[in-house]
Amino acid sequence: MAEFDGFEFIITEEDDVMLVIYARKGNQENPLVELNPKKNSVVLYRNKEDVITLENVSKEVFEILREEQVLLITEVVPTENELENEIKQVYEAKIKH
Repeated sequence: MAEFDGFEFIITEEDDVMLVIYARKGNQENPLVELNPKKNSVVLYRNKEDVITLENVSKEVFEILREEQVLLITEVVPTENELENEIKQVYEAKIKH
């Protein structure tokens, strides 16, 4: 399983936001997202032991997340094809406002 070394926020045509990260060890448990627009960061509390700080988040993403109650998160694992990833799990995290 790949170690965390990046993330991507994807904004859909419907202005929904999805976070894509590399799969982590263990499962998510009561995931929570905390927004910090002053520091341009988002903190994902994936479970009790796994906390991920995502820095340099765009203002556009913050504008959308401020109006949302949950963030869709997709965890992926790399495949032999460098241009593709395999989806390991998809879940929603409550956004703390």
